[in-house]
Formats: sequence, C-alpha cells, structure tokens
Amino acid sequence: MHDSESFNTSLLLKTKLYPPPVTSDLVPRTALLERLENNRHQRPLTLISAPAGFGKSILASMWLQESDCPHGWLSLDEGDSDLHMLAAYLLALIKGMFPTISLKTETLLEVPTLPTASILARSLLNDLDQVKTPFILVLDDIHVIHEQTVFDLLTELLNHPPINMHLVLIARHDPPLPIASLRAYQRVTEVRHGDLRFTSLETSQLLQKRSGGDISDAIAVAWTEQTEGWVMALQLGALSIRHRPQTAVSSILNNEDTRYLHEYLLAEVLSQLSPTKQACLLKISLQD
Repeated sequence: MHDSESFNTSLLLKTKLYPPPVTSDLVPRTALLERLENNRHQRPLTLISAPAGFGKSILASMWLQESDCPHGWLSLDEGDSDLHMLAAYLLALIKGMFPTISLKTETLLEVPTLPTASILARSLLNDLDQVKTPFILVLDDIHVIHEQTVFDLLTELLNHPPINMHLVLIARHDPPLPIASLRAYQRVTEVRHGDLRFTSLETSQLLQKRSGGDISDAIAVAWTEQTEGWVMALQLGALSIRHRPQTAVSSILNNEDTRYLHEYLLAEVLSQLSPTKQACLLKISLQD
C-alpha cells in the first residue's frame, strides 16, 4: 500500500538527475567511448561493472557528453530500492527527455496499491514505444538497490526492449539480472575493470595534466605497473607530484606520502564492508 502524495514528482530530488561533470583535466577514454557508441545501435544494454575508483561514472558521463542523442541520468541510493520510487524517477527522466509525451504509466503510480513489476513494465514499454528518437537511460550505482522487484522490472524491460532505448547500468558488482543470457545473445556491452585500467599512455597524459610538465615514458610505465592501472590510485598519487622534480616522481608511490590513497581506501572501500569482513581483513593483513 502506497500513499501517492508521498511520491509527488515535486518531491523527487532533482540533483540526482545530473551526471558528474566532465572537466578539462580528465583523460579522454577514446577507445572505450568509440566502443560504447558503436554498440549502442546494436545492443539494448551496457553494463559498466568494476570496483570503486575505476572511473565508471565519469566514463558514462563522457559518453553522454559526446553522444548526439537525448539521455537521462539517475544517481541511485538505497532509498530507491522502493519500486514505486524508482518508477517515479524513471518517468521523470522520460518526461525530461520528451516533455510532450503522454505516459499512461503515471496513472498506475496513483492507485493505492502498486501493480506488480510485470504490469508496470508492460505499461512502461507501451509508453516508450511512442518514442521514435534513440535515447540513453543511465542508472548509476545500481549495486545499492536491494529489492528484487526493481530488478524484476528491469528484467522485463530488457526482455522486450523498445527499439530506441539503450539502458546503461553502472555498478560495483553485477546486478541480479540475466547477464549470461544477454551476453550469449549479444545483447549487452560489458565494460569491466580490465577495460577501465589506464594504459601507460593514459597514465602519462594524466601525470602531464596534473604536473604541468612532460613525463618520461619510463615513469608512466612504472606508475601504471605499480597501480595496475587503477584510475583512483593514479589520480590521488598525482596530487602529490605538484611542485616536485621529475626525479622524485618515479618513486612517489613507494614513499610514505600516499595519505590521499589511504583516506580514499578507508572511506570508499573499508567503511563499505560489514564489521565481520573488516575484522577478517584486519586479521589477515598483519604479519607475524
């Protein structure tokens, strides 16, 4: 049972509908962007799945900035696990892209008892069939969603996707969707941490942008190897190289000046784990 007043569209948080900004100091991911754009026309789903700090959201934001089609973005949080709330946000995104569209699904959100995910999906698919312009719909941080009904809705949408809709899901781990079947039928583009790792060339570009000077190939290779191309480690490490001679840059990741990376790991990785997992990691991390 839902109170329709509590889901009034005026109460939706509009700041969740904006993608992260793409700034001039970011390294362009040209090859990945070309792959995403080429596959958009052939596959209904893109899954960008990798641990924290691999530049997932920024990659998607770069793509939207370069793409010539309408797009909608939703940054999810745990409150969006409610099927009614998520459906309200989806309708707001569609209305934002196509203001004149008439959405019959809106009436389903006004009834006292919310219909099932299957009925909602069927209605939404019929609404989206009106759209004749290709568009991209991005759901960021889908891993925070815990209600299976939300994934039931997405599964139904992907079973019979509108010809002009391309769905993008960004997550730290794979959502409970039929990814294996979608992969088998070439209906999903997958971007994972191996794809998102920086090459030595991209590392060189990043360090040059942050240091304001030329970086030797040897230093770029060393940094890439030491971080295994992990984007966040490179970015945080790069904060420490300003105003340093290049001779000191090659070893910056080995000295004690890595506090930015330590703080990030504590805030974005360790603190996200359960107390049991934190205790386990603490025990196994200490040498005799």
